[in-house]
Amino acid sequence: MRMYRHTQHIASVRRSVVPCNVRAAGSSARCPAARRCRSLGAVVWLVALAVVGMQQPSAAQSDAQPAPNTSVSRLYERLPFDVIVVDDRDKTEVEVEPIQVEGSLDPAKHEANEKLIVRLIKFPEQEYEIRWGDIAEIRRFEQVLLAKANELVADQRFDEAFDYFNYLQIHFPHLEGLSQSIDRYLFAEAKALLDRGRRQQARVPLLALYDRQPDFPGLREIFEGLFAEQVDALMQQARYGEVRARLRQLSRLYPQSELVAKYQSQLQAIGTRLIEEARRHLEQSQWREARTAAHRAMAVWEGNAEARQVWAEAYRRYPLINVAVRQLSTHAAWRLDDWAARRVLRLVERSLFERVGYGEEGTRYHCPLGTVETERLGMRLSIQLRRDLQWAPGIPFTGLDVSRQLLSAGEQAVAGRAPNAGDALPQPVAEAWQPSSAWIDAVGVDNVFGVTIDWRRRPLRPEALLQTVIHPLRYRSAARRGSMGLGPYTLGSTTDDVVHFIRREHYFAAQAGQAREIVEKRYNDTEAAISALRGGEVMLVDRVPPWLSTAHADDKQLAIGAYAAPTVHCLAIEGDDPRLADRSFRRAIVYALRRQRILQDSLLRGAEIAGCQVLSGPLPTGYAYDPNIEPREYDPLLAYTLVAIANRRAAATDANDGARPSSDDKNQPSGETPPKNVASDDAARNKPGATPPADSKEAATPTGPPESAVAAVGDDLVLAHPPSDVARLACRLIREQLAAVGIRVVLREISGLEKKPIRCDLRYVELMLSEPIVDVPRLLADARWARGPGTAYLRLALRKLRHASDWNEARAQLREIHRILHDDLRFIPLWQLTEFFAYRRDLTGIGSRPMTIYDQVESWQSEWVELAKHP
Repeated sequence: MRMYRHTQHIASVRRSVVPCNVRAAGSSARCPAARRCRSLGAVVWLVALAVVGMQQPSAAQSDAQPAPNTSVSRLYERLPFDVIVVDDRDKTEVEVEPIQVEGSLDPAKHEANEKLIVRLIKFPEQEYEIRWGDIAEIRRFEQVLLAKANELVADQRFDEAFDYFNYLQIHFPHLEGLSQSIDRYLFAEAKALLDRGRRQQARVPLLALYDRQPDFPGLREIFEGLFAEQVDALMQQARYGEVRARLRQLSRLYPQSELVAKYQSQLQAIGTRLIEEARRHLEQSQWREARTAAHRAMAVWEGNAEARQVWAEAYRRYPLINVAVRQLSTHAAWRLDDWAARRVLRLVERSLFERVGYGEEGTRYHCPLGTVETERLGMRLSIQLRRDLQWAPGIPFTGLDVSRQLLSAGEQAVAGRAPNAGDALPQPVAEAWQPSSAWIDAVGVDNVFGVTIDWRRRPLRPEALLQTVIHPLRYRSAARRGSMGLGPYTLGSTTDDVVHFIRREHYFAAQAGQAREIVEKRYNDTEAAISALRGGEVMLVDRVPPWLSTAHADDKQLAIGAYAAPTVHCLAIEGDDPRLADRSFRRAIVYALRRQRILQDSLLRGAEIAGCQVLSGPLPTGYAYDPNIEPREYDPLLAYTLVAIANRRAAATDANDGARPSSDDKNQPSGETPPKNVASDDAARNKPGATPPADSKEAATPTGPPESAVAAVGDDLVLAHPPSDVARLACRLIREQLAAVGIRVVLREISGLEKKPIRCDLRYVELMLSEPIVDVPRLLADARWARGPGTAYLRLALRKLRHASDWNEARAQLREIHRILHDDLRFIPLWQLTEFFAYRRDLTGIGSRPMTIYDQVESWQSEWVELAKHP
């Protein structure tokens, strides 16, 4: 109806309006302004142009073309324009090119008959005049954008409003009303998030608003309400350290808040009760309970002298140290891919040889059970055992135990049977000893405590072959063996979230003040573990992600340490999905991953950390890694093409005989030259396939796969990963990038305590390959991954590695294995990471760059005991 009224109005008055570029009726001269513009006396023509859109322009305007930018949906993406609000009945708005005029744009400050010259956005070639008396208002471009942003906020379209405000802040930072509008926008978004129950997300706009305007009406009430909810929940869970942290945050925001005083009085009453409870437990010799109550009192009263003295007394009588971990384990073994099992091994067992350091030339070893000598040009190893070693009080450890262990492992390896949990030989021993059985020729015992090992051929790294745990084979009873051992601790009670390790009283390397108990507590995320570390609930966090390695450099309470050896991260092929047997498909996965960007931007957060880099194969940098083999670069075009090739090959094979082929060269003769990945990749680049993305390979990840690739890709692949922060983040990014090329992935987290094995196609593994000459053959022999014997070239290289007589030959064969793995992709390499841990500065004896966190657990001491003496 509005359009109809305008049209009728224009028709009724058009006879009285005379365009400036035609002769007026009864006149022999043109209008004085005819050479430059049309006269719009009563603005009717301007209104007609705005409303009707000039569907039938005059001959003078027939060449004018509409400006293309008017079709853009977001106003700030259009060319700048101003808006004239005509002083008619409907307040018609007309878009014009930015007005260039001296002085104010307020119509009240101009004479009514004074004229303003403008160009319409729709018809920029023609100029028009309009009387200032016919203008109700003029809005500048930035004012139009601000009004649109406020409208979006009112409609709760906050993401769109953010883009408008961001544009205005960049281009018009001093616009009148902009700051107030942004404040209202932040408050409205926070309120909307709170109404939807998204309290964590609401903290972002609330804190941003506080930084801008801490006294914004209603802001303090919202903050206090949120803090009250959090503090009440934490008080019910007795998490007093976190309560104090929340109260400190609120007091920094609003120092005069009555809420802080209210909860502080509650904490004081709780602290008094906990100290009384701790003293009562001390009187009853309940050391664990006394320490727990004293620790809670310290969490309630930070720095309280009485609470510290009670805690120190409890610690002196029963030293106990809590360790925060992400993954628990009750299985102790030097597993290449199991961080928790390696950690626990040093806590409950002592090996014949142990890894104590790491460098470019490999691992350094130490024999904690005695002294070692090499004889007969390296063909014999003599070990003189310590005489204070005992399985249990009164039961000595002798060379007979070592010889039985070696002979038993060799017999079972020759029989081709790996021991299981019910055998006399525990599983960890079999894992460590099967590779060494081919090297040992004879084992002898000399004078009860001497052991001699004769080699069939001289090993390059004999200590690496003797990383075994010795078990009391004479005692067949599992219960009897469970009470015996050489480790500093034995496994105690366990739950889903806590594992206790109790000190062995007869431990041969015990030190004064050694903790009576080590308690591992599982935390779901590192932030919670760091919070517990800061509050004193735990003394150490066994693993922190690399992006936190520099976060606490200046912290007086916490310190960050680095482990000696890095971890190698890769995707292991574990399932039977036929697509993963196709080398083209595996290469597609590599080319689809922007590994350098994930590593640098997400895992390192822009920091430069030594030892962290993208890899070209599943080997750590050092003597086994060939630096001349460059990692494959991110190439979504090639990934698209390889997926299409793999799908077409699978479809063709299914049509012929119903079986999917494998492109692996498992049956190729050993004399042939293995295929080069570069040649096949170059061929794939030129082979017609799915429609490639328009961007270059350095551009953003493509938004979707070609239709042909998606149609044939099959079921989702299951990618399993451990519960570490790095694995969680990396796998989410890997899933997104693989989906962009048509490979659908489902993530599944593995806690390590599952009763049934988890089925998966790919597994994100974090490998510890500190001694590649031994660890790489173990990795490739693992039946869980890359099933099948591998290519003939790989089997030949492994055979040559086993028979290498010097380090030059061994290094050459390891680098040949690197080249084959790079080409074959039995493991999809990702990156190498330096690993870190966090601890309280008052915990001493951890050592510098350990291989595992418990390398020097016997020396751990808490300085809180001394600090408690001097409050």
